[in-house]
Amino acid sequence: MQRKKITLIPLQLLQFDEYSCHLLITIKANGEPCNLLLDTGASKSVFDKKSAQKFTKTKKLKILDDPAIGLGTQNHEVSEAIFDTLQLGSIIIKNRACGVVDMGHVVKLYKQTVKVTLHGVLGSDILLEYGAVIDYRDLTLKLGKG
Repeated sequence: MQRKKITLIPLQLLQFDEYSCHLLITIKANGEPCNLLLDTGASKSVFDKKSAQKFTKTKKLKILDDPAIGLGTQNHEVSEAIFDTLQLGSIIIKNRACGVVDMGHVVKLYKQTVKVTLHGVLGSDILLEYGAVIDYRDLTLKLGKG
């Protein structure tokens, strides 16, 4: 019987005010550190368009038919980029397609309010696939597959 490979990844609590906070995770996209908002309500992991082009060296992104709903109140054009590797702790995901949207307004907001450069959102697609468990007390994300 093969043992399940488990990794614990530290999370950062971003406190906007007394009642509002978000969780941030730092991963590596094609070997480069990047900050993603941990969002269990996002059905798909997405990267900001500028970040995706930087991390994947992709100049022309493949536009998808389905618009993204969320990230505000309007529909957003969604593209797709293939990441050679996404590394979350000791887990390395190869050749992963992720959504790409213009998150400029969100990136700007995070930089102004909590002084963090945001590159995208880690969504339920990866969280579900790797059996994610979020520990708010210890501020860790447990992932495992096997």
